[in-house]
Amino acid sequence: MRKSNPTPSQTITLIPEIYSVDDSYSIEEVVRITHVPRFQIAVYCRYGFISTLSEPQRDGWRFDPSSIVALQRIRHLKRTYQLNTAAVKLVCSLMNEIDHLRDEVGKQPSE
Repeated sequence: MRKSNPTPSQTITLIPEIYSVDDSYSIEEVVRITHVPRFQIAVYCRYGFISTLSEPQRDGWRFDPSSIVALQRIRHLKRTYQLNTAAVKLVCSLMNEIDHLRDEVGKQPSE
């Protein structure tokens, strides 16, 4: 039987907890929250999906809430749609652009 893709109304909520924009998370906390292995987090950093808050060699691997959301989004795309890394990067880029455009539309004055 062929697995059907979920419709947008069937997709899971990607943010299970509420995060403060000022929060900082160690790599161990990020692994626990996102269920993404340390090695894979390092790969995503290397490919530019996410970034650390400072130099890992100096301060350790620290991440902000946007990295957690990005990792949850990546994990969801890979598991649900079996996308390869290049496709995930493209989809994430498009989703970020949509979020940016929604923010811009929300800032426009009403007529």
